[in-house]
Amino acid sequence: MSEAVEAKVEELKSEESFDLSAALKGVSYPTDDVSIFLDGEAAHEYNMALHEIAELGHESAKLAAAENGGITDSPEKEEVDAQIAELEARSAELLKQLAASRLTFTIRGAAPKQWKLIIKQWKRKGAKLEDDTVENEEERAEWISHKVDCDLLSKCIVKTTNAKGQVNKEAVSLEFIEELRASILESEWYKLQEAMNTLTFANGLFQQAIASDADFLSKP
Repeated sequence: MSEAVEAKVEELKSEESFDLSAALKGVSYPTDDVSIFLDGEAAHEYNMALHEIAELGHESAKLAAAENGGITDSPEKEEVDAQIAELEARSAELLKQLAASRLTFTIRGAAPKQWKLIIKQWKRKGAKLEDDTVENEEERAEWISHKVDCDLLSKCIVKTTNAKGQVNKEAVSLEFIEELRASILESEWYKLQEAMNTLTFANGLFQQAIASDADFLSKP
């Protein structure tokens, strides 16, 4: 073997290598915890109470200014302040009710292959819907969108934790998510949907960021 060949062999031996298959095992997707509240009635009453407290607070301030620093409050101001105190006490009770109805979902972004397959499957099923199920193409699109959102979320939920800290790691079914969506306030559903979309498509945003920075790959 010539010296040149021997040198090349030694050079190849000295180069660091790695297991490409093992590297793929390190692929991960972002996760986040999202809390929703099941007690919609308490949530609505709490928001109304906060609004009323704010309005009464302005009224109390006006009455205080009109009294121009008097030693004692007027009967009108005392009545308003009493209403505020009553509403604040009620708000504290409502917060406890809301906290008891909390469910926290740990959501993980879906792999591109997974969400693309879910979309493809429901588009195919939606195309086969009979006319007695959907009246027009707009309803068909809404049906497909609903199924995709619920199915994808069911695949993205890693675990669920209740207000007592008890954890459920069982797989979540499409039927459960559809029932959940039909039961909770739209604002609570939006929390879950927004987290799912943000985490699932985070990789796409990352790629956009790289594309907009020409020197990204050369930076240390």
